[in-house]
Amino acid sequence: MIEEPSGREPLHQPLTAEQVEKFFQEGFLVIEKPQIPAAELEWCRDILMRMILGGERRSEGRNLDLTASDGAGDMTSPSVLQPSMYATELRKLSYRKAALATARQLLGADAEFAGDHAIFKPSQRGHPTPWHQDEAFREPGFDYNELSIWIAITESTVDNGAMAYIPGSHLLGLLPHRLHGGGKNANTIECYEGFDPQTAAVRPIPAGAMIIHHGLTVHGAFGNKTDSSRLAYILQYTTPVKMSKHIHKAPWLDHLRSGNQQQRKSYLMHGGIFPELWRILRSDRHSHRHFLSFFWLTLAATGNTQTGSWPLSSQPQPLPISGQFQIAATHELVLLVSAHRAFPIDGARRQARIVFLIIEQRL
Repeated sequence: MIEEPSGREPLHQPLTAEQVEKFFQEGFLVIEKPQIPAAELEWCRDILMRMILGGERRSEGRNLDLTASDGAGDMTSPSVLQPSMYATELRKLSYRKAALATARQLLGADAEFAGDHAIFKPSQRGHPTPWHQDEAFREPGFDYNELSIWIAITESTVDNGAMAYIPGSHLLGLLPHRLHGGGKNANTIECYEGFDPQTAAVRPIPAGAMIIHHGLTVHGAFGNKTDSSRLAYILQYTTPVKMSKHIHKAPWLDHLRSGNQQQRKSYLMHGGIFPELWRILRSDRHSHRHFLSFFWLTLAATGNTQTGSWPLSSQPQPLPISGQFQIAATHELVLLVSAHRAFPIDGARRQARIVFLIIEQRL
């Protein structure tokens, strides 16, 4: 049993000691036996495909071609970010309870659901997913402890887009990334050095099975060369985000999805923040008070200082924000601050850290 904070029902430990050891040794773990029944997979597939093919939330910057880049041609990989915030019925997925128990077994009892993501590879032209680390998408200045559970909604094969992992790469730290393809425009990033692609472990799995990987594990996926499509649904979990003493350099984020970020900024600053706030409050009952304080401090704290560093008298402490808001908040706040005061992105990151410091001190 996993020891839970007071008021929570204890969760069983889904993984064996050997599985836990393998996860921490290799940075990923394959659960080959399907955990989700066929009827539920079909139900989930219908919801996700409705959102992907219908272009739902595209105007809000949530529906995009993940691997679009200079020279991509007609290859594509449509995706939806945070689908369960909009299609709330996805929260009824039966595996969610086991997924949370798994995350707490691997990350600690304070792990919470942080978000979800759907990725579609259409037949014959599904684009490969470039090598990357999930943590490379996170805002610098914070420390993360996260994992993802990659669920095969349809069968995953070598020919239609199976996942591939670099064993032990989670122990290398955050590696250099760049825009996908090395171009000037791309919707995603790629890890281009610091690891050996020849050591990759390719892991095809049946529908309903899943692969758990660490936030620093280098991974990617093949393209789809078959006549059938491939759909994956990813659940993300994290422990409370901690503030780093220093902001590490992440130049790849400055230009990532520039068009999509502008669209997202425009949506948030033209009233979109209010329905977004409502969705987040509705998605996580533990974050109500913290999110409201966070929202007002965001608007009040911008412009308080232009310095890029300050002394931290103690070790970084967890932010008092839980659930789905934890990881998404860091990126959303940078977008909000930069749009609100027309700050350059580095200035927005400094202001975001100030807001989090104020929250740490006052809540």
